[in-house]
Amino acid sequence: MSKKRLKELFDQINTCQEEIQSIRSKCKHPENMCEYAQHSDTGNWCPSDDSYWTNNQCLKCGHRWMVDGGDYRGTCVSKLSQFLG
Repeated sequence: MSKKRLKELFDQINTCQEEIQSIRSKCKHPENMCEYAQHSDTGNWCPSDDSYWTNNQCLKCGHRWMVDGGDYRGTCVSKLSQFLG
């Protein structure tokens, strides 16, 4: 594969990634279109090392994000703004 063709492919990838980011930034991530999965790492020698988090995914646009802590209801809409700025 030539260097020129490789650059063309990378340019196409960058264009697609920018379009995906644009779509995701406009998506409201509606509550009924989100999946949640709670996770934890407990049982450590020191209880202060225990951790809890929730993985979220918007089924409408495919955006994925993680919220620290054990609460997950409402994270799709209310806490997302802190990650997107």
